[in-house]
Amino acid sequence: MELIIPFMLFLLETPLDDPSRAELTRHPFLFADEEQCQAAVQNFKTRPPLVTPEEPTQIKYFCQAVPQPPEYERLFSEMDAARRARIEAESE
Repeated sequence: MELIIPFMLFLLETPLDDPSRAELTRHPFLFADEEQCQAAVQNFKTRPPLVTPEEPTQIKYFCQAVPQPPEYERLFSEMDAARRARIEAESE
């Protein structure tokens, strides 16, 4: 069996006059691997924008692997432990 680690593409749009208004958006599709994700980045960089920003904006692109099951399992274990501790504290 082949291990597939899908990738997500994120766009970080930062207005040059007010970086505190930066927006992070995830592209709505997953990619089978980092190479396909990077190809999509190149496609975004070379084509004209669908919408022209009202103000000068810097756009950065990031490919990130989808979290794997051990990360979710650790998160859920931590959440369960916190819930149990809260229930025990309330019952005392």
